[in-house]
Amino acid sequence: GTHGECIDKPEPTGDHNADYECKCESGYEEMTDEVTGKRYCGDTPDCPPGACQPGTCRDLVNDYTCVCPEGYHEEKNGKKRDCVKNVCGKPQARPNSTPASTNKMVFE
Repeated sequence: GTHGECIDKPEPTGDHNADYECKCESGYEEMTDEVTGKRYCGDTPDCPPGACQPGTCRDLVNDYTCVCPEGYHEEKNGKKRDCVKNVCGKPQARPNSTPASTNKMVFE
């Protein structure tokens, strides 16, 4: 099948779905279709619990990426990734100017 090879077992039992197993490529694992009982190589879920909050986790093969909401960016946190709030830093000092805060919000 796709992403691996299904191999007949040496001793058939007469139950077709039990008479073979799948050897899957890296990033895939043997899975069983709940309706038909057939085995296949499916993508191994790589998104750890709670990853990418408050965004969503997008599974890849042997990896994942975060889809972060506006105002957040993806950042590694040890072995997992999260959506971290963008932080505005202090304005850079420029000649003949003084950085100041007006505490006003401007919406355009």
